[in-house]
Amino acid sequence: MKPTIGRAVHVYGGPLPGMNKNDVEPVAGTVCAVNSDGRVTVAGFDHLGVPFSVRDIEFVQDEGGGLPEYPTPYATWPARDIPQTGNDPAK
Repeated sequence: MKPTIGRAVHVYGGPLPGMNKNDVEPVAGTVCAVNSDGRVTVAGFDHLGVPFSVRDIEFVQDEGGGLPEYPTPYATWPARDIPQTGNDPAK
């Protein structure tokens, strides 16, 4: 599933306001722009409710391919938006 403008994402990593290397919980964001290379611009709110924006960050769809090193922020789908395969009883 490709990222599109307006989709909800989770942002990990830093440096973002209110976040540090030890934070394992993501912050909420919304995709504001998608580059031709798949990188995204995201605006959202940190853990304190303070607005933030990050430009041209990597969008990670499959963590099996590796994650960017801290402090590089990256975006992913929230767990509920990850496409599932097979028989999913929740559907």
